[in-house]
Amino acid sequence: MSGIDEKIAEIRSKPEHIRLRWVYGLVAISMLLVLFVWILSMKVSMTPQPDDDTTSIQDIRDTVNDTLQKTPGATSIDDLIEEGRETIDDTKEAGSTLQGIQEQFKEEQGDPGVSLDTIIDDRSQTPEQPLLERE
Repeated sequence: MSGIDEKIAEIRSKPEHIRLRWVYGLVAISMLLVLFVWILSMKVSMTPQPDDDTTSIQDIRDTVNDTLQKTPGATSIDDLIEEGRETIDDTKEAGSTLQGIQEQFKEEQGDPGVSLDTIIDDRSQTPEQPLLERE
């Protein structure tokens, strides 16, 4: 038998209150080891890494501007942002215009309670008149 097996056999032969001391002691040591590793990993994750690929927004902006300057017909990032804002504003205006058209259509539509059966019955009574020409 190895040293660990002998020690386990020795602990098994002891009374229960001694065995519980061993259990609590080993659990406490294991917990301290886990806490030590956890705290160590937290310190490492909290410190900035020198070889980290973090870049500032200004670095990204400069990179995009450099790329755009090398591309014929391209504009600066600031111009692209301004064009994006104008597009968003145009879209908002178009949305409000569309909303106005929808409201106008609802007002002109009249009674929405007309059923399809009523329209079909009216159509069968006057087949020579197109449906769209009737009021």
